[in-house]
Amino acid sequence: KVAKKKAARKRSSSTERLEGPVLWSFKAGTEAAFGIYIDEHLCWVGQEAGFVYALTHDGKISRHYKLPQGVMCMVMDERWLYAGCNDGNVYDLRSERPYVAYHIDKSVQIYWMDLFQGNLAVSDDDAYLTVMDFEGERLWKKGGRGSSGWMIRCDADGLYHGHDEQVIKYDWGGKQLWKAKTRGSVLFGWQEQHAAYAGTTFGIDVIDKQSGKRLAFCELSGGVPANAASPDGRLIFAGSDDMIYAFDSKGKELWRLGTGGCGTPLSMQYFDGKLYFVTGRGFLGCMDLDKDAIADALRGEVPKPKRYTAPKQQRATTVSAKLSTATADEGVVVECFYEGSTLRVRPVSDGYDASWHVQFPRNLREDGKRFVVEELVAATQGGFYRALGKISELDE
Repeated sequence: KVAKKKAARKRSSSTERLEGPVLWSFKAGTEAAFGIYIDEHLCWVGQEAGFVYALTHDGKISRHYKLPQGVMCMVMDERWLYAGCNDGNVYDLRSERPYVAYHIDKSVQIYWMDLFQGNLAVSDDDAYLTVMDFEGERLWKKGGRGSSGWMIRCDADGLYHGHDEQVIKYDWGGKQLWKAKTRGSVLFGWQEQHAAYAGTTFGIDVIDKQSGKRLAFCELSGGVPANAASPDGRLIFAGSDDMIYAFDSKGKELWRLGTGGCGTPLSMQYFDGKLYFVTGRGFLGCMDLDKDAIADALRGEVPKPKRYTAPKQQRATTVSAKLSTATADEGVVVECFYEGSTLRVRPVSDGYDASWHVQFPRNLREDGKRFVVEELVAATQGGFYRALGKISELDE
């Protein structure tokens, strides 16, 4: 823990805006950063120039990718991490190089996406919600009577689509279950187990996921381009105008503090007692939510944050990076084949059901070609496999 007396810097004037206890920040570039994902091992950030960085929790770069176009969002689905980009592709980031997992028509402007058990849901600028299966084949498409579909979140029970001044819940068959009106236009969305959180031009609507009823409203004077909540829903966070706001579950404001010069949050995530955020100035920041740290910040005392910056000269792994080769005993062998006019992938190694297809990178598929996959995982719902980890060309 930071020694407060040693590291704190006193505010020079009580009239100045109070800054939050930002422990560290990473400057990923000059472009805005929208993508973020945090777990116990790595802190991920993706920005508009297409650069993706994975940092350890002490600020060291573990992975560095360069995607063809800007990253709009990053989402986790079970053990798979994906980045949605402006080139219409969704990239799998859980290997030594990025792979094209899904392709969306270039005419579609992705605003946000989410995944659940391999099914992809995409919300776009025309307020359409498109749902695809693990092969990227469309299951259904709804909406379209509006604009700016900034919110889509999924769980086992359904999909929560926010655009204009409403959030609509669909079941996985595409049937509308409820529609909730929001106070202001939807700018962002979050979910926890029992509630969906729609950040709007006036605050955050907290909506019961079963009934669609408003549970609380967190009021702000400005719009909310990013919001999040703690897993238990007891703390709700909003980013607006270079500030982070905290509310309780009833919508009462607890505090508001600056981002330590990082800029306005465009996406955020609560993890293990800290709030991580990415900003319009290209920063990934980490704010301490410990009660003592917040109390000190409200008195004008905050630790001096550690500052990290992406190196100007560093080789990034790209989608076109050459694959290594491996023998059949180094993993699971899969092969590409045509089923009618569609190029698919199936397992070849013993112990796997050859009638099941494999969710496999679209940019690697070539009729008759065989690959060695580090791990082949049966989908939670059954019926297909998902490739995980390193992929190599089979050395035959």
